[in-house]
Amino acid sequence: MSDTKGSAAYGAFGAMVARLRVEAGFAKQQDLAVALGVKQQTISRWEKGLSRPRSADIPALANALKADEALLGKTAGYAGVRQAEIQTAIAFDRPFPLHALSPESFERFCRFLLERLYRGRGIVHPYGAQGHEQKGIDIFATGEFGVHSFQCKRVEKFGAHKVHAAVADQTFEAQLRVLLLSTTASPDARDAVAKHKGWELWDREDISYKLRTLPERDQIDLVDIFFRGHRNDLLGINEAGPFLSKEDFFKPFLADDRLFHHQWELVGRSDDERSLLGHLANEQTLLTLLVGGPGYGKTRLLREAVLQASKSQPHRAIWFASPTEEIQAKHLEQLGSKPLLIVVDDAHDREDLGVLLRHAASNTNVRLLFSLRPYGTEALKHQAATFSLSEPQVKVVRLSHLSKAEAKTLAEEVLKKEGGPIATAPSIAEATYGLPLATVLGAQVVAREKIAPLLMGNVQAFQDHVLARLQDVITGSITTGQDSARLQAVLRIVSLVQPVVPDDPNLLKLIQDAEGVPPGDSARLLRLLIEAGVLFKRGRRYRVAPDLLADSVIQRNHVGPDRKANDRAIAVFDVASPEHLKHLLVNLGRLEWRLNDGETKDGVVLESIAPKLQWRDDYVNAHVAAVEAVAYYQPRFAIEFARRLIKEGHGDSSPVCGMLRNAAYTIEFLEEACGLLWKAGRTDNRALNQHPRHGIRILKELAEFEPNKPVEVVNKVVRFALSLLERPHSLQGAYTPFAILEGALGTEMESTTATSRAYTITRYQLPLHHAKEIREEIISSLLTRVSDRDPRMGFLAATTLSEAVRGPMHTQEREVWNAAHLTTLQRLFQVLTGNQINPIVLVRAAKSVGWHAFYGPTETKPLAKKILSLLDRDLPTRLVRALIDGWGTETYRISESGRREAHEAAQTTLIADLSKACPSATEPTNTSISGFASLQKLRIRDMAPRSC
Repeated sequence: MSDTKGSAAYGAFGAMVARLRVEAGFAKQQDLAVALGVKQQTISRWEKGLSRPRSADIPALANALKADEALLGKTAGYAGVRQAEIQTAIAFDRPFPLHALSPESFERFCRFLLERLYRGRGIVHPYGAQGHEQKGIDIFATGEFGVHSFQCKRVEKFGAHKVHAAVADQTFEAQLRVLLLSTTASPDARDAVAKHKGWELWDREDISYKLRTLPERDQIDLVDIFFRGHRNDLLGINEAGPFLSKEDFFKPFLADDRLFHHQWELVGRSDDERSLLGHLANEQTLLTLLVGGPGYGKTRLLREAVLQASKSQPHRAIWFASPTEEIQAKHLEQLGSKPLLIVVDDAHDREDLGVLLRHAASNTNVRLLFSLRPYGTEALKHQAATFSLSEPQVKVVRLSHLSKAEAKTLAEEVLKKEGGPIATAPSIAEATYGLPLATVLGAQVVAREKIAPLLMGNVQAFQDHVLARLQDVITGSITTGQDSARLQAVLRIVSLVQPVVPDDPNLLKLIQDAEGVPPGDSARLLRLLIEAGVLFKRGRRYRVAPDLLADSVIQRNHVGPDRKANDRAIAVFDVASPEHLKHLLVNLGRLEWRLNDGETKDGVVLESIAPKLQWRDDYVNAHVAAVEAVAYYQPRFAIEFARRLIKEGHGDSSPVCGMLRNAAYTIEFLEEACGLLWKAGRTDNRALNQHPRHGIRILKELAEFEPNKPVEVVNKVVRFALSLLERPHSLQGAYTPFAILEGALGTEMESTTATSRAYTITRYQLPLHHAKEIREEIISSLLTRVSDRDPRMGFLAATTLSEAVRGPMHTQEREVWNAAHLTTLQRLFQVLTGNQINPIVLVRAAKSVGWHAFYGPTETKPLAKKILSLLDRDLPTRLVRALIDGWGTETYRISESGRREAHEAAQTTLIADLSKACPSATEPTNTSISGFASLQKLRIRDMAPRSC
């Protein structure tokens, strides 16, 4: 696509292309190369003036650069290029509407702008706010240049007298003092500033010009923050959307001069591709999950499958979720009602999947294809189930390792293209066949370096060498010299504490404290990593791409030979902010989780950090919050820390109970976590419904049936609660094991989803056969304890029976549930008539079946009435009934008119019988003493309305 002459024969043309490329938004030569379909080296030769495009290619270049085709052709030396037609120009050079901002917003805008203008050479600071002594300034910047100060003036007019007043007001010392105006400065104002040495005036025109000199990404960020919705008006750039075409999504992955790209042939995935395409073509399948670890080639397979799907299903529009934008319901509405396939890569890192799942569940024309890592699979399936998406609507394709023969084929392709020794392909395949990405990277490293034959024969040594060289190869391709070492330092920190915000002052400070790289240099190097595609924006933050790179950087730099976090990781831990501290533990924990294929019992990576963990009496409590976040991946580590905190008296802390809940998701640690939750919550008298992370509430929720929740989990929690009932002291706390059992007796399943805008509760029918065995075990235990000699035990068991005979609100199995409840009532009647039951226990049992006696189905109503009739057995029981059900609303029938005739008659009879049994009001009978004694053995909480 080029004509070549001697050295710098097209210097003027090269300078023009370089300038226009930057102005058009192509930050790197590679970006323009991809747009034109040429190699980066071609663009480089053009800009150096060593060659020029062919005349036939000038129109495409002009279109990409938004330049005058005739002028480009003329500068390139083509006299015969046709003259461009004169057209009306659409300019995007008008000043920004700074006057539309409030004074506070204008000051923030100025600070954000200055932070970008001074990036890499200084740090920008706000200087107080209204009400503070500000010495006449609002913002100042510091660096090797000294100190620059700025006054922000959001005004309609600013004449010479105001300039002199502003100068006089400033007492803050600075080498350069700047007035920032939201309006256009008058000539008098500029003349006035010129009279004061060391002063400058930047008005609306100046500020707009400086903003437009920033990189395009920075311009977009500022416009989106302060002038949202006006990106096209001010910059000529279309507003961002959450959906990308397949061409736009894969564009960054197709630059074959990068170390990571998807131009290699897809090897060894034909069966997986067929499965994917089969699910996508199946009308019943609404959600397909492509599951594989880092480096398995998920994104590469997505590209191939989507290309084939677009051919076989041309009627279905295909959109990819943008990794940088959040999806909202309004965006889905804009896609219309036509058949859709929405693809989400790295779904495990997104928080907006609920919107997509809800949309697919209610629109039969929509199909979803998500790729994700194994650790996110169960959570995503559970989330899908909350929208009634489960088998056969949900299908999973799990990627496995390539075979050695397949890895050898892939290695040969890479070595051939890179000019490496083909004979080394078998050794590369032997060492890397588990991960296609590792095979590609290993072959590239071998092709670029001389690898000792002995090393090639040692699988582990070769893997270690490739991973060690990976970071060096990447940083060496971005920069050289001293910057290369600093770039590696920045990459070490970012890999350990990702996801990150590049402009975050806490991140820049962390890099300086841990690695000694000044903030200005760190900001510049982070921008280089973004431009090189190593830092990739996902949502609102940036992550290292590919994932395997981050893993290798962490493993090489922050994990020692003993597989524990080393001194360098601990040094970062000591100076990290609370947010970065949490990410540090999660990234280390995830790394070990992946290296051990999800096995966490013998995790050791965080052992060296454990002694440094401590409780902090502040709002953040950073160490506790960080361990709660990593508990899912490191349950043993979390449980030991929680045990220490509970022993120190912090069992009522929400994060402590939260880390135990997260650890309990690993079933091997479930029983141990239950024990600690019980210890933390049994004496915590806070109401459960107001404190979602109360230890007892978490235990109750662990005992509940949920969509996609293994029955084994419920069974283990129930067995744990039943074992507690064997210990007499278990009834002595604020809560008892019966509160846990109530969770398993629920008749409906519930799931919740939350976003920044909504909290959704979804309920589902619980099939009785799904819970039958566990319910029968609980009910048998309750019936046994109804006749216990301890009246408190019997009372609580009778109370919990109310949950056992409660039916679901809506079900298609009404007859099945009625039959189960009848069986329970029959067994209860036998217990109540076959044992000497304490009066208060009998009254509580009657209350539990009251609904069935008054409103129940025909199957259960007669027997429930018989149980209520037992309350007339003797005077002590009648007395206790009167004391407990004083208003007659729980064990008496209320007429349709609202009258309580039965209750009133019973009260009259009771008074008469008590008068006969106790002729002297000053001398209580054995009957009244027995009734009051029964009540005194209970606690007020036992008789109060349930709070959970």
